[in-house]
Amino acid sequence: MDINRYVGIEKKLDWTDEKRLKDPMIWFRKASSFSSTVLYLQENLMRIKDGSEISPLFNAINTVPYLTGLAAELYMKGYLVFKGAEPHDVRKFGHNLSDLRKKCLEHGDQRFKNESLMFLTDALGIHIMEGGGIRYPDKIEIPIFITYFQEGLSVLMELVSEIKKVS
Repeated sequence: MDINRYVGIEKKLDWTDEKRLKDPMIWFRKASSFSSTVLYLQENLMRIKDGSEISPLFNAINTVPYLTGLAAELYMKGYLVFKGAEPHDVRKFGHNLSDLRKKCLEHGDQRFKNESLMFLTDALGIHIMEGGGIRYPDKIEIPIFITYFQEGLSVLMELVSEIKKVS
């Protein structure tokens, strides 16, 4: 295989399609890939009965907070796009889950005041996502707040389900 023919190819290929950013369903689809992974990992974590049982997913479970944060971020950004926000404005929020949730709340849906969602976005959001978040080694792993993560994501997935019905 001639690997040299692939050197520099990333500069020739355009992997972006800005038009896709205007479609909230694309945001939701991307978020769904992260949330379904979270639910799968959490379900398998619950099957581990004690520390002596080794699961191939045991180390993967440390990705749950970060993947939960990514899913929440993309669900909320998609919601804002659905509500008419321009994608370039939505992207300015970066990974700030708290500000995203508050912006979503401005559209009047009181589910953005859900306690579990607020815990995820406001209390853990900075640790999970901002400044590189927990994906960098200087951040200590956080406990996996399974109930809060599931409930927070459930609120967002319920909103998306309703949006899909009207779209």
